[in-house]
Amino acid sequence: MATPPKDNRGEKMESSKLYERWAMVHEQTSPVDKTSSVYQGFFDCKFGSTYIGADGVGNESLLVCLTDLAVDAFEKPNVSGMSFEIINDPALSQTDRFLKIGVAPGHNEIKEAFEAFTVTLIGRISLIDDPVCAVQEIYEVCKDYADFFGKGGVTSLSFIEEEGLFGELLVLERCINLFGDRAIDCWMGPDKSRHDFVFHGNDSIEVKTSLKQNRKIVTVSNDMQLTNTGVANLFLLFWILELNPSGKTVADLINNINEKLTTSKAKERFDQKLLEMKVVRGKIPTNKRFIQIETHQYLVDNRFPRLTLDDVRAKSNRIYDLKYKVDLDGLDEYGGDVYEHLGA
Repeated sequence: MATPPKDNRGEKMESSKLYERWAMVHEQTSPVDKTSSVYQGFFDCKFGSTYIGADGVGNESLLVCLTDLAVDAFEKPNVSGMSFEIINDPALSQTDRFLKIGVAPGHNEIKEAFEAFTVTLIGRISLIDDPVCAVQEIYEVCKDYADFFGKGGVTSLSFIEEEGLFGELLVLERCINLFGDRAIDCWMGPDKSRHDFVFHGNDSIEVKTSLKQNRKIVTVSNDMQLTNTGVANLFLLFWILELNPSGKTVADLINNINEKLTTSKAKERFDQKLLEMKVVRGKIPTNKRFIQIETHQYLVDNRFPRLTLDDVRAKSNRIYDLKYKVDLDGLDEYGGDVYEHLGA
C-alpha cells in the first residue's frame, strides 16, 4: 500500500509533517501479515518522490527516488547498524529506482533514532535541485550519524556541540517558563533552520556560546545565521560560560525542561527534536558542568557587523560557502528585554 507524496517542490520539508507520516505508517502496518509493507509518500523532492515505510515485523525504511546518474554516483556509507541498497519496487513505480535506507537486522537499539535521522536527511536534501548533489548530501548526513549509530544510539556530543546545546537549552527553558508547551515548536536549532528560535510574531533568536575569553568573539558558521531578511526582529544572544563543578550539565537542563512540559505531545516533540541532534534523553554520558557568567544581547540590524553571500559573490561567484568571526567587544548592546518581543 502506497500513498503518493504531496508535491512540495521548492519548500523545505517540515519535520512535524514527516513525524505525522511515520505515525500513519505505524497505524497501517499489520502484525498479522508479516510479508506486506506499508509505504507513505511524504515529499516530492525536485528530483523525485520519497517514501517511508515499514514491513509487517516493524522494519522501517526510507526510499529516495534516484536518476540513473545519481545511482552511478552513489557511494555506500559505512554506518554500523544501517543498510543501503538500490531497489526497484513495482508497488511504488514501474520505472524508477530507489535508494532504500533502513535499520540492519539485529540493531533494534537504533530504531528509536532512525525516524529522527530521516527528518534530518530529508531536511538537508529537500531544497537540492541536482540528484547527484543530493546523493553526496545523503552520504554526508550518514557520516554525521555514523558515530551515534555506531555507539548504539547513545549520545556522543563533541565539546563544542555540548556547549552550544547548553546555550540553546537555556533559552528554551526561559521560553517554556513564559509560553508553556508551545515554546517547543519555536525551537528550530535541531531543524538546521537559519535561526535557532523562530516565534509566531516573526521574531527570531540566534544563540552563541563561548567559554570565558579576553574578547567577545563569535563564530558565524553560514551566511544565513545573521540574515534578518523577512524577520521582524533578529536578536543575537551571547552566553559566556565557565566550567564549574557546581554548575549544571546538559542532562540537567533537558530533565528540567521535560518536567516543565505538561502534555505527552510536547514531551514527545521535545524527544524528537533532541534525537535530531543525536541526543537521547536519559542517555547522556557527560560530566561537564557549566555556569553562565555573562549575558550579552544584540539587535541584528543593518548596522550590525556581518557578511552575506551576496557581499562575497560581488567579488567572485565561485564562492559558495561562508564562515567568519565577529568581534563583539565595544558593540552597542540591546538594552530592552528581548523576551518582551516574543510570542509563541
